[in-house]
Amino acid sequence: MTTQYSSSQVVRTPEGQSPKLVRETIPVPSPGPGQVLVKCLIGLNWRGGTRLTKGDIVGALIWGGETKGLGAYSEYCLADQRIAFKVPTALSREDASTISLAAATAWLALFSPDYLNLDRTNAQGTSVLVWEVAVRLSLSLQRFRLSNVIWCETASVGLYSIQIASLYGFDVVTTCSPHNAELVRSYGAKYVFDYKDEKVAEEIRKVAPNIYHVFDTVGNQGSSPTASIAARLV
Repeated sequence: MTTQYSSSQVVRTPEGQSPKLVRETIPVPSPGPGQVLVKCLIGLNWRGGTRLTKGDIVGALIWGGETKGLGAYSEYCLADQRIAFKVPTALSREDASTISLAAATAWLALFSPDYLNLDRTNAQGTSVLVWEVAVRLSLSLQRFRLSNVIWCETASVGLYSIQIASLYGFDVVTTCSPHNAELVRSYGAKYVFDYKDEKVAEEIRKVAPNIYHVFDTVGNQGSSPTASIAARLV
């Protein structure tokens, strides 16, 4: 069988030098048991930020972990078939690329013991607040439904949180811009509020007075304090 080659960015460490990321032509990897060969279509991350520049002192840096051998910077990479899914013909590849990470993030935030740890078997009467998510989407995922109280606008993680929570029977309370209110309701939110309303926390308490779980999908100086007040956490 003829060996196939593809373009890839790989890390090389020349003798006596620091590691460098270089572009090379390498053999296309062969999938082993439980693996599938995937052709990479979309970049891993968004454009780099400009908040930090060379010479800035960084207060803390934590290396979270390393998984070797996946080759996401390559033209082809290997994926675990257990966590792979078929893309429906009606869904664009760009939209499909947002599903796995966003859905997994929403699921872990709602149900992981390290986060909100919501009881999926006893959702009745439980409200969860998911704080605003200010991103526009073009996904059509109405078949997934969530419930609980979710404070969000229209980003992928926020929308998945609403759908997943609604699916399990939680009462979803969320926030968004007025022109996105119907979209958020269509994904399963029970109560929707304008996050810019000065009395938003007060209005949320009127319809959901017993919120004890908050998912802040923004995490800025204004989002967490306001969400905490709405949820009676302060």
